[in-house]
Amino acid sequence: MITDSHERSDVPPREVRIPTPDGGRLWAERSGTGSPVVLLHGAGTDSRLWDAIVPELARHHDVIR
Repeated sequence: MITDSHERSDVPPREVRIPTPDGGRLWAERSGTGSPVVLLHGAGTDSRLWDAIVPELARHHDVIR
């Protein structure tokens, strides 16, 4: 088994609020550590689309959704 020094599954997700130029805010959640992976959903869905795969990705990556 190859181990990654960034492998951490015990880091809790954290909310990120991002200001927009028009005064609004974007919501994002970050989980895990390591190289970044950004998950985007399409119109008509939300970040729950990624619920099933985020835990596995977060074992090796900084997942931003």
